[in-house]
Amino acid sequence: MSNFQALESLILISFLIFLYHLWIRTQVDSFRENLFSLRNKNFDLARESSSYSFDSILYRRIELKINSTIQFAHKANFSRGLFFSLLTKWKYPDIQVKRSIDIEINSGILKINDEILRKNIHAIMLAYKIEFIKFLILTSPILAIFAFFVFLHVAMKGITSGINDMWKNFKKTLAVETEWITSPIQQEAEYEYA
Repeated sequence: MSNFQALESLILISFLIFLYHLWIRTQVDSFRENLFSLRNKNFDLARESSSYSFDSILYRRIELKINSTIQFAHKANFSRGLFFSLLTKWKYPDIQVKRSIDIEINSGILKINDEILRKNIHAIMLAYKIEFIKFLILTSPILAIFAFFVFLHVAMKGITSGINDMWKNFKKTLAVETEWITSPIQQEAEYEYA
């Protein structure tokens, strides 16, 4: 290998590392923006609801969880989470680690009497978990490769299960989706012939 080829390889590797760090920074910023949006939805729920106020413990715990994730998003990654999980399992094999804030949020959601409010808060927390998992996948090369192969496996399984099943499901879905269009026409026809 000549000196020019070595220099060329070094420049290419440096450029790829630079792109990787740009990618990570972009994903951190995007993750934070999505969390800001979830925090705003939580704020709007507290502003509009009489049973869910800014002073409630549930509101403050959800805000604390989202704010702390926004603050430390640049430190969140798959390898740290895996290392922490393995270390706690090895050091304390009989203890199941649960975060008190998660327990308080889940019990607080279950105590809400207003079903629509409970569903909205649950949707915010579900969106939080999805955003966090998406962030971990997009910032970890190992998880991204694993997720790609899982997606490929599911896609291949769907193809091999048969196009006939997909066609049957499509027809059922189409019948349900178009029922609201055809139902008034059928009722009118039945009324005229009765």
